[in-house]
Amino acid sequence: PANVTHDLVPQGRNMDLTRENAELYCTVYTEWMFEKRWTMAMDHIFTGLHRVIPANIFSRFIHMVRLDELDTMLAGHGIDVEDWRKHTVCQSPLHENHRLVKWFWEVVSEMNVQEQEDLWTYVSGSKGVPPGGFSALTNAVGESQPFTLAKSVTTAEHLPVAHTCGFQLELPPYTSKAELSERLKRAIGYREGFGFA
Repeated sequence: PANVTHDLVPQGRNMDLTRENAELYCTVYTEWMFEKRWTMAMDHIFTGLHRVIPANIFSRFIHMVRLDELDTMLAGHGIDVEDWRKHTVCQSPLHENHRLVKWFWEVVSEMNVQEQEDLWTYVSGSKGVPPGGFSALTNAVGESQPFTLAKSVTTAEHLPVAHTCGFQLELPPYTSKAELSERLKRAIGYREGFGFA
């Protein structure tokens, strides 16, 4: 949760950061960010995983399954475009019959499975859709958060911009389906890390 203080060293919340302890702070902060802060989440993940694959056979299981196969088992494969469309909200001035929205869904429907998955990764930061499909999208605190199409205030020279925390895709005012398709596919190339639109 936000606004929770974690002591990185005993009584750390009562210490000032100084030049003398800056190196220690960097070391323990890095340990926290890359390892320790995930301990509780990983415990829950392993608990859930062991409900599906009992702990006593897990070590044998991981030697029988390739990483890409496990990924498909956990995240699924393929995007149900109709489910996605059905559970999409359009932010004004966009609406279901707006040409940008129509073009977007035509382009998505014409994509192959990998391109659709890559688009979803670009939009959401996630590999797969949650169990329950697009109607089950939630934000970080568990509140329902539908996928949203919004019109960008930029020019058509810009790429679509994804806001992964809110499952939102901003579409610039493209003048053709071909232009939207080209820019969307280029944006998908930036689905990992950060890129400039």
